[in-house]
Amino acid sequence: MSFVNNDWFWQVAIITLAIWIVFIWKEFQKSRKRKAYINCIVAFVALTSLALMILKPITTESSITSLKTAILTKGFDNLQLDSLKKVYKKLDVRSYEPNQITISKDENLETVFVLGNGLQQYDLWQLDDVNTIYIGGKPSKGVNQFVYNMHNTVGNDAIFNGQYVQPNIGHKLFLENPAGQALDSVVLTNDKVQEFQLSISLKVKGEFVYQLVEKDDIGNNISKDPLPIIVKPQEQLKVLIVNASPLFETKYLKNYLAEVGHQVSIRSRLTKGRYKYEYFNVDTKPKIGFTKDQLKVFDVVITDALTINSLSTNAKKALEASISEDGLGLFIQPDINLYNSHKRWYAFNFMSNRKSNASLDIDLKNTVTKYPFAFRNDALVEPIFNADSHIMSAYKRLGIGRIGTSVLKNTYELQLKGTTEVYRQLWAKTIEDISKKSISNIEWNQYSQIAFVNEPFEFQIRTTEENPLVVSDEAYQIPLKRDISIKSLWSGVTYPKETGWKAIKTEQDSTKVFKYFVTDNAHWQSLKTTNTINANKKYFDTKNQKSYTFKGINTPINLMLFYVIFILGIGYLWLEPKL
Repeated sequence: MSFVNNDWFWQVAIITLAIWIVFIWKEFQKSRKRKAYINCIVAFVALTSLALMILKPITTESSITSLKTAILTKGFDNLQLDSLKKVYKKLDVRSYEPNQITISKDENLETVFVLGNGLQQYDLWQLDDVNTIYIGGKPSKGVNQFVYNMHNTVGNDAIFNGQYVQPNIGHKLFLENPAGQALDSVVLTNDKVQEFQLSISLKVKGEFVYQLVEKDDIGNNISKDPLPIIVKPQEQLKVLIVNASPLFETKYLKNYLAEVGHQVSIRSRLTKGRYKYEYFNVDTKPKIGFTKDQLKVFDVVITDALTINSLSTNAKKALEASISEDGLGLFIQPDINLYNSHKRWYAFNFMSNRKSNASLDIDLKNTVTKYPFAFRNDALVEPIFNADSHIMSAYKRLGIGRIGTSVLKNTYELQLKGTTEVYRQLWAKTIEDISKKSISNIEWNQYSQIAFVNEPFEFQIRTTEENPLVVSDEAYQIPLKRDISIKSLWSGVTYPKETGWKAIKTEQDSTKVFKYFVTDNAHWQSLKTTNTINANKKYFDTKNQKSYTFKGINTPINLMLFYVIFILGIGYLWLEPKL
């Protein structure tokens, strides 16, 4: 039992007890001890009734008949459900439907069991305030991991990496172009899990939809899933490489950059006061130095931490100003000096990661050696490449420019192992992400490469506009939410209704159109299942599962009963001496 005026409990109890003690003392001053006992009991009941009228007691009643609820999602196991029913005889069982309310806010559930793959990410909010146990599903048969760079450049190789769970031995995966022509293929040979890689050379700019096709051993189509890709024209960049000493990394990197047509200028320190200069694809050799005028001609500077630390004060200021004011890109070649430079202006925050190698998202089959660190996922860090949910390469913004680095070590070993395509893609994306950008007040980004009909598609927009207005190609406005930490960063969600290429843009600048591809929900089923399971695991692992205290409905007790008891008790004590 609790009380409306719970804060007054001890004051009322002490006063009531004091009055009763005084009453007892007065009663036993009289000679009628037998009646004194009866009068004291009556006085206690009357005073207690008066105290309860002041405190206003309430009772807590359950608002539901069953406190244990099971939510059945796609892929649930009937054996698990039967086991729960044996333990909880009055188990409340509900079926989950995406975009529908499964648990209303006014319900008071003690424990919820989620069976199967789990709720869609956009429905997990329903379980924010509910004590939940996720019993999870199993990965479904098919492609459950798939990674590639949707935005690529003419002249690069597009590399598609994936993982197939429980393949049928002898089936084949084909990468087909929009005309249905097979460009690459792989035979499935493992009956448990098989990692695979497909690649093509990009020769023409435009928007294309390739297909990942699975065929059986006699050539019948089993599945066909879309792979949208946007190919941009090759941009010739002016790259400056400055090293405190000759590096094997630079030796292979300069050859790659020159091969794809970039203008490359190199200065390597041989001994004190002696340097080696190299130039590729350069008509007029630029003067290499760290003044703002000398740096202005370059799009990217690649150097090591030792070189930056040895610069004069004026040279450091010029480099920093070139990045923040002119948009110069800086990539710091990693070495142990980089991870000990916490207080430097170019420093990143790292955490210990003892693994000596990593499988990047762009190449799950091979590993790259690395330093024993990984990036901390700070708000200002923007990933370039990840491995096992850790950031391996990243950049941060400084003014209108970018500073990037990596924990990867000796990436040229990829070429020595024969995985040249992976090496080229690694550096192509790194250079492209960091290099000087054409002046624009709008930059788009998306969370997932493919959108699905009637499902939320999330995007980001970075703009200098104070209040950007984003509209879809159907001319309806999409609401935006501003980032708390980064005032120029906004996020939005749209629900596409049709398949195919779609576009969104801002009303302030309709020339900066962001395009994305929408497919129907029948595609990428295994991949969607895996993503749902992982999203639910992450949500329930990070959710603070506190011990649950059931809160029912508070109902006040009718005070008339206490009033009647009090009047009868007081009436008896008044009449008794007169009888």
